[in-house]
Amino acid sequence: MPSGSDLKMISGPQGGCHFWLAVRTDGFAQRRFEIQYDVLFVETGTTTGSRSRQRVTLNLRDDSQPEGRCQYTGFYAYLIQPWDFRDKEVELVVNVTDDLGRSSSLRRKVMARWPDAEAGRDTESLCGER
Repeated sequence: MPSGSDLKMISGPQGGCHFWLAVRTDGFAQRRFEIQYDVLFVETGTTTGSRSRQRVTLNLRDDSQPEGRCQYTGFYAYLIQPWDFRDKEVELVVNVTDDLGRSSSLRRKVMARWPDAEAGRDTESLCGER
C-alpha cells in the first residue's frame, strides 16, 4: 500500500477495531519470525498506544521465484482508542525479525478511516465504547 492511501479500520468480533496488515519479504527464509508494529500520530510523531509484537511463520509467496520471497497475510493490528485518530493521518511502523536476527523495517503514512456501517449497530460504537 502506498503512503497517503486510506486504510479502513475493521470492526472486530470482540468489539474493538483493527487494521489488517500483510507483510511481504524478499530474502527471508520460510521460518518463524516476529512482526512488531506501532501506529503513530503523524502530526506529533507520538504513539497512538496501538503497538504490539507477535511470532508468526512466513509462507512462501505464490510467485516465489527465486526462493526467499515470503509473506504473512491476515495480521490484525489492534487499535487502542481508534476514535482519537479517525480521519487523521497516522504512520504505521512495521518491523520484522527472523530467528537468525535478520530484520527489516517499513514505514507508511495512511489516512485512518472508520469502519463501514453494519446493520443494527450504531456507527459511533463500531470500535467499542469511548
